[in-house]
Amino acid sequence: MVMATGPMRQCVAMLQFTSDADRNAQRARIRLRPILVLSMLTLLIGCKDDRALPPASTQWKKWSESVEAVFYYDPATITKNGNLRRVWELQDLKKPDEFFGARSRRLLTEYDCTVARTRHLSISAYAAPLAGGEMLVASEQAGAWRSIPSKTSDAAMLIIACDSG
Repeated sequence: MVMATGPMRQCVAMLQFTSDADRNAQRARIRLRPILVLSMLTLLIGCKDDRALPPASTQWKKWSESVEAVFYYDPATITKNGNLRRVWELQDLKKPDEFFGARSRRLLTEYDCTVARTRHLSISAYAAPLAGGEMLVASEQAGAWRSIPSKTSDAAMLIIACDSG
């Protein structure tokens, strides 16, 4: 007789039943395991999407400032796909916004380098500066494309993002 060790011993132990009720419950758990594994794999694969949050070690770099906010971006997150660029941005608000009382916003923004337009792919608002505190609201629904007026913070970021690809 071969002795099971480690994970194999756990599998053998799981297959030892004491009653029909235990056997049925164990079968239900075994049937759910592939579903749980697939769910976890889907979640992990989803994290490969650049819509996933930037790493905790993000080095935000200031690129613009207005009377309402200071604008930062993470140079390490700029990605290129043809004429499009994606970059994680942070807006540090000088006073709480009127909708949620947010003090900062983290955004995944896409820029079209040929048409000078932009849209937000992901937005989350936070209770504290620099994306700190409680997350108040979040959306991963892509916004509509909008043109970028000259001499704006978006125009400055368009140049930064498009020149770095």
